[in-house]
Amino acid sequence: MAIRKLFVTDLDGTFLRYDHHYDRVALQEILKQFKEKGYLFVAASGRSLLSLKKLFQGLEEDMAFLAENGSLLSYQGQMIFEDKPITSHVYLPLIEAIKMGPFSSTNQILLSAKSGAYVLNEVEENYFKHIEGYYPNLSRVEDFSNITEEIIKLVVTFPEEDLDAANRWLNEHFEGISSVTTGFDSVDIIMSDIHKAVALSKLCDHFGLSHQDVIAFGDNQNDKEMLEFAGTAVATENARDSIKAIADQVIGPCQDDAVIKYIQDYLKK
Repeated sequence: MAIRKLFVTDLDGTFLRYDHHYDRVALQEILKQFKEKGYLFVAASGRSLLSLKKLFQGLEEDMAFLAENGSLLSYQGQMIFEDKPITSHVYLPLIEAIKMGPFSSTNQILLSAKSGAYVLNEVEENYFKHIEGYYPNLSRVEDFSNITEEIIKLVVTFPEEDLDAANRWLNEHFEGISSVTTGFDSVDIIMSDIHKAVALSKLCDHFGLSHQDVIAFGDNQNDKEMLEFAGTAVATENARDSIKAIADQVIGPCQDDAVIKYIQDYLKK
């Protein structure tokens, strides 16, 4: 059956509970009904593609994955869209500027590639274990200049109280990149002309759909363009106020499986 509608959801803070789990049995039933109706479930996240496939292992054939904030788009093993990488000529000077910048110099910087991710040898073990949950195949390197693989995204951790100011500083002082907040203590840095809506529009083109055929769910800054693109934009109760302001509807918190409940109610219509 041809795809007629897309249900596109951010993960952390939206679809996933605070413990990063979801109701797998409920999702399996949703995917079964989606297949009958010609709907498609799309996981749209700042997470890596490897992380998304691990999180939904066994369900991949009935989903699409929009990873790295729109830099990668995969459906049934096919890469539908892939953005150009961030070159070392861009990210190496940027990393040095961040370390010397006004917001608590940090070594908590991660470089994400298609096959894995990299942090410096000197990062603390608790940071390594925390970030490894989001980036499988995480490796330590002595220096980022030793990496030969193409880099898709940088993840930089700041003190929570500095996060918004650091995000503004990055966007105001560095050309060619875009920084977005994705949680309480980190930003994702990608190329300036990419975001979730770019990849989502490619997915619509792939299936011959329009933005009116999209229902999108989000909670944070990196969901803004996706929600603005969607025919129906839905924010969770725990979303940033700026995200709630552009939503057509605000549902319950992610902790209460609000996205799953919304979809279940939609399927009863």
